Amino acid sequence: ESLFPQEQEPVKSEPAPMPSVQRPPQVRIGFFDLETQRLAGEVGGWQNRHLMRVSLAVLHEAGSETFEVFREEDVPRLIRKLHELDLVVGFNVEQFDYGVLKAYTAQDLTSLPTFDMLKAINETLGFRLSLGHLAEKTLGKSKTSDGIQAVQWFREGRWDLLAEYCKMDVQITRDLFFHALGKGFLLYGDRRGRVLRVRTPWSLEELVASSKPGRS
Repeated sequence: ESLFPQEQEPVKSEPAPMPSVQRPPQVRIGFFDLETQRLAGEVGGWQNRHLMRVSLAVLHEAGSETFEVFREEDVPRLIRKLHELDLVVGFNVEQFDYGVLKAYTAQDLTSLPTFDMLKAINETLGFRLSLGHLAEKTLGKSKTSDGIQAVQWFREGRWDLLAEYCKMDVQITRDLFFHALGKGFLLYGDRRGRVLRVRTPWSLEELVASSKPGRS
């Protein structure tokens, strides 16, 4: 049976309340996001994301109050920390973030134990949803900016704004993940204005086991 069965349930239009952060599990879970120095159009398209270069990355471990910030010169330390985790959780992390990091290491980052929320939801629904959309419908939160503005902040040397934006994306990813685990669903809106529920019957133990190298 698929880990992500397709099911869409209409729900009331009010967003779900912000979930409380659960007690840290026994496994080490890290939530990760990065921003880039260049836009896709400046490197010949998304297929060349390894040329986009890291401007800043943020890693947060479940159960910690710390959001650790890494600049480009810190990428080797970031990669070491990712290897220490039992599960890396991100949003489009497998294609985008690991693709950008590919320029900095000969290691195969796809072998890291990883759960990509975008990929999982896409497999369930058959289409992609943005992090901001899920945050707005499920958590009642709005993203404050986007990747284009993040590149501009890097070029202006606005490390403070860049770090806060990246931290917010990591926090949203964390809160959506724990909401999905605790409530069993996330919310999204369709073109008819309905707010629908996508079931997320994810088991932390299964996610960790299935994300290990050599998984089927």
